[in-house]
Amino acid sequence: MADPTTFITPGQRFIQTGLPEWRADLQITIVRVAWDSAGVARVTFRCPNGEVVIGPAANIETAIANGEIVPVVAAGHVGCC
Repeated sequence: MADPTTFITPGQRFIQTGLPEWRADLQITIVRVAWDSAGVARVTFRCPNGEVVIGPAANIETAIANGEIVPVVAAGHVGCC
């Protein structure tokens, strides 16, 4: 069984590195975090095009760690990781 911990939480917003942070229409929004029967954290998130996607939290965490996406905080400012 996987460790059921993640730093991803509903309401967090991210944007692809290099895009304007203030553009809410380009942001990825975390909608839900749940654990499957194997104990793997699964994240539901809304893409910039409105599509809703479900995938392993580890994929989002890896994208953050690799600098592919960055957190957006208060009024469209990028947070530091």
